[in-house]
Amino acid sequence: MLCLKSPKSVFVLIFASSSAVGAAIIAAFAVAMYSMMEGDYRKNVERLLSDSARMVAEALNENVSPETLAEICRRYDEYSGVRTTIVGVDGAIVADSRAEKDSMSNHLNRAEIKRALSGETNFIVRYSNTLDAKMLYIAAPAGGKASGLYRYCVRQSVAMRDLVAAERIFSAEILALSAGAVLLAAAFSFMLARKISAPLKRLSAAASECAKGNFDAPVPDSGISEIRGLGESVSAMAENLKNRIESLHKRNCELDEIFEHMADCVFICTRDGFLKKYNKACAELFGLENPGEKLKVAEAFRNSALVSAAEEVFSAAGELRRDIEISPNKVYALVGSMLPYSSSNPRALFVMRDVSASKMNESLRREFVAGVSHELKTPITAIKMAAETLEYSNPEESKRFVSIIQKEADRMDTLVNDMLLLSKIEFTKKFGTENLETFPLRAAIDEAVSIHESEARRRNGSISVECPGDLKIKADFKLLQIAVSNLIGNAVKYGGDGVAVAISAKRDAAGRIVVSVSDTGPGIAPENLPRLFERFYRVDKGRSRAQGGTGLGLAIVKHVAALHGGDVFVRSAVGKGTEFSIVLGQRYD
Repeated sequence: MLCLKSPKSVFVLIFASSSAVGAAIIAAFAVAMYSMMEGDYRKNVERLLSDSARMVAEALNENVSPETLAEICRRYDEYSGVRTTIVGVDGAIVADSRAEKDSMSNHLNRAEIKRALSGETNFIVRYSNTLDAKMLYIAAPAGGKASGLYRYCVRQSVAMRDLVAAERIFSAEILALSAGAVLLAAAFSFMLARKISAPLKRLSAAASECAKGNFDAPVPDSGISEIRGLGESVSAMAENLKNRIESLHKRNCELDEIFEHMADCVFICTRDGFLKKYNKACAELFGLENPGEKLKVAEAFRNSALVSAAEEVFSAAGELRRDIEISPNKVYALVGSMLPYSSSNPRALFVMRDVSASKMNESLRREFVAGVSHELKTPITAIKMAAETLEYSNPEESKRFVSIIQKEADRMDTLVNDMLLLSKIEFTKKFGTENLETFPLRAAIDEAVSIHESEARRRNGSISVECPGDLKIKADFKLLQIAVSNLIGNAVKYGGDGVAVAISAKRDAAGRIVVSVSDTGPGIAPENLPRLFERFYRVDKGRSRAQGGTGLGLAIVKHVAALHGGDVFVRSAVGKGTEFSIVLGQRYD
């Protein structure tokens, strides 16, 4: 079984280790001191015994009587506790400081006695039956030599219990001193551990505050250079982290603002099919109301093509481009790619741009090209046929075919001019090159009326104008005159014989200028009204072509109105006539 040790604090480690080292040093010192003191004490005792034995031996050499020596030794024994025994060369006891010599046995067989009588001073520890105690003996020769042996042996002894008692005193003193030293070492270790651990603890607290995001938490100073350096490093790291996080926060805020206010629809989803993040445009497009709600991609978008595209990005781990139809007439260009950072749950970024207008413009362009081709094909075919027939016709028929060629050529010229005018209006609107001037609106209307007055009289029709002379407008005179002229021309051409055309110009309640052209013609069926302003659209194609129409007149009117910040509207009822109204934006007042 794995045993995990709990981590210890710096204080405990320093205190325990320094205390242990101090105690070990003190213990070693105490043992060494005890050994030294014990050895010194033993040597001192042996030196004392040696000196004492030498004094007694010198007294014997000076022929002091044994009785006198015995008395001296007895008194010395009383004061010092050193027992003295004088042994003759035959082993008999001559004198003893503690016992009667006659009561003591012969000592010749004692090893220390033999060596001393031979002239060797020696020490020995042996149990004494006489004193019933363990003794330390010294035996020294004395009295001069005779026949190779000394006449006397001076033996002195000390009880070993006295040495043991002294050693115990030494041990007690050394233990007491060692205990005091251990306490002092522990106190020193405590102060040292606290001096080191306290600033580290404060530094750890400051680092914890930094980890929580409080980068302004004060970092404590310390008298220890290493800890001071560590504190300075922590302070520098906190300042660096603060600057980096502030920079990242600012950058994230900027990115969030860009992400949120992008006109394109942007969202991020995960491999497991959940919607992670989306911007305001995405929320509006798909009706997502709760940004914090955890949604599956399929639930949020409810579009199988979009869900399939998201899955394909994750499966291919690459970039995907595809057009997605969200609703009728709403097409979005989808670009999806994997985000380039590693994650246990990979994510992909998708951008959807509304391309409905460009798709519609492309469709309109194709229709326009088809319409132009169709419109040009008819006069070109007529001109070609007339030219071929003219080659083989007589003079009378030649005039008729020349007339056809001239008519179709005029029709082609009108068509090309109208197309060029449309292109000019679109260019002007796109690049802001309007030729604006302030003029009386009545002047533009009168010029437009003058173009169609003769045709109206020929058809027994009439044109009336109701416009204040002081009503001025800031606009492009030529384009506005063309727009009004197109409306008047349509009213005269398609209104029939005896048609009455009325033109009025005034300001409405909002301050905008409204130019209306109404007629008493046959009117337009309701199903034709929505497409009336499309290019090349005709209500009655055969009749329009017969009268020289190009199908671009009302499209030109709409573009002129848009160029001036306004729009054009139509009201019509079959059998009751038609009214077109050009509303010009207020910014041109």
